[in-house]
Amino acid sequence: MQNRVKTGHFLAAAGRAGMFAGVCLIAAAQSPQSNTVTIALAGQSMIRSDLRETAPKAVPVIQALLKGDVVFTNFEAAVAEKGETVQEGRGFLTPPEALDALHMFGFNLVAFSGNHAFDLKATGIQNTIREADRRNLVH
Repeated sequence: MQNRVKTGHFLAAAGRAGMFAGVCLIAAAQSPQSNTVTIALAGQSMIRSDLRETAPKAVPVIQALLKGDVVFTNFEAAVAEKGETVQEGRGFLTPPEALDALHMFGFNLVAFSGNHAFDLKATGIQNTIREADRRNLVH
């Protein structure tokens, strides 16, 4: 048990270090002339649709709040392609276009470590990573 805890602490610290490195890399790429880096942290993004279509009036409000060199959210879903569904239990699935909306809102750094990341098992994780990579979302 003690080794498990130490390993868990190590993995958590490594994850935080990786996230910090990602923030630094994005910030350096976004503002090479500036000594100031602005970071916006948005918490969880639990979206099941492309918000640009399902809640268009919210778009300008969201965009106004998300200003920064690094704009981060925890993506709390699994990307599902057409025809992919959760066979049993619960699932928080979203179409690939939801990532388009996040990117358009200004998000450029996302975490996929939420409890819904595995709702579609390995397929959902693979879908989510592939679709984020297509949109140049750092994760």
